[in-house]
Amino acid sequence: MRVTRKGIYSASVAARISGTKRHSTRVVLALPGAHRHPFETGLIADMARRVATLGDFLAPGAGVDAWMYTSQTHRLPELRLSQAAGWIADWAVLPRGPLLSQDAARGNLLTQHTARYELFGPEDAAEAIRGIMRSLPENEGPTLVLFFIWGFHSDGPYMADELEGASGENVFWQFVGDTGTGLPFSITWTGCAPKRHTSPT
Repeated sequence: MRVTRKGIYSASVAARISGTKRHSTRVVLALPGAHRHPFETGLIADMARRVATLGDFLAPGAGVDAWMYTSQTHRLPELRLSQAAGWIADWAVLPRGPLLSQDAARGNLLTQHTARYELFGPEDAAEAIRGIMRSLPENEGPTLVLFFIWGFHSDGPYMADELEGASGENVFWQFVGDTGTGLPFSITWTGCAPKRHTSPT
């Protein structure tokens, strides 16, 4: 998973460049809930595993704030490295459908929350950015948001507007995933400075 490795590496570099220090960094993971493919193929599980490792490195024992976004944003249970295997089994994988209904196994927490979280329907990344920003406590240390995108499509500048509106906050965004073009990408949006900038990595 070259793109995931690249994204995690870039996130740690961005954290160091921005002055982020261990024991003081809040790590946030935003996962897309609109597509089955990354859950079925293990892409989401791999991302969660790597972010749990990075989160424990930057803030040992603190855990990662995890979110699932569709047309709304839903907070998931905290992701901790020591409990990552169980968390991934509950929230990051989607068993393939059985050939016969009688062979269907009881679903994990992800499948049980499909209707409640409006999974595999429309998504709104701008709303996810708003929801995450509203959740962050004021006057705390830096926050690193690892934002996973899959098959992303956005009409208009809404997502960029949300990021611009958050300028000046001590939040650093790392976008990784696949835009649907077949080309992996990784973009860092940084800045506790008054104005943010984007830079391809």
